[in-house]
Amino acid sequence: MSRPPLFICIIMILVLTGCQNYQPIAEATTTEQEPSTEPIQEKEKQKESDTIPELNLHINEKTYTITQKSYPILYRYVSGFENPEKQLNALNYSPLLEDQYLIEFACQNNTCSHIVLDFHLETSFLLNDLSVLKSFDWSTDKRFISFLFERSNNDGVKKHHLAIMDLYTLEPASLELVEDEPLIPLPNQYQYEIKSVKFIDGNQIQIETEDIIKKSSRNVTTTWQYDAP
Repeated sequence: MSRPPLFICIIMILVLTGCQNYQPIAEATTTEQEPSTEPIQEKEKQKESDTIPELNLHINEKTYTITQKSYPILYRYVSGFENPEKQLNALNYSPLLEDQYLIEFACQNNTCSHIVLDFHLETSFLLNDLSVLKSFDWSTDKRFISFLFERSNNDGVKKHHLAIMDLYTLEPASLELVEDEPLIPLPNQYQYEIKSVKFIDGNQIQIETEDIIKKSSRNVTTTWQYDAP
């Protein structure tokens, strides 16, 4: 039997070698996975919580917690100082009801902003900006309170703003003149001078003011009805 020619054997060896080295492209590829974002999100949340610390307020042997969520106005104010907690405890606090306080802050040129904090309701209410608190008084049932604020214009003329608040809800009460009373503007927005404020029966309040109708030198007393919000 004759042997195949030498060049045919060489060709067969090359073909067999090529088949052994061949690998499908699909098998050689790998699937890349998206990197997990969970550690990054956790770090961002941790970083955010680190920059918004709670502040401790100490009043009359009680300690209250001030957070940005519950008391944003006061929190932002004290956060502008090098030591926010020290500034917070240095403010002037006047007790109203239990766990409820009137606070003066952001004072300049003998005027201050005034806010009420209620630690039971965990909320606050900004009463007025840059004014002088002349007086405040309670209704007979201690539910409502009046705040009389004063501002002076460039000529030294004093005008007043009256706010009535429901301390149970920490919301302002509306005011309306009692029937047959002289028509004068609402006693807010510093429109005229208010001499005195007095609670009387029947959810009413008496206000003594300058005579803004006849412009006389005598004072005028008007009666107003206040209603719960």
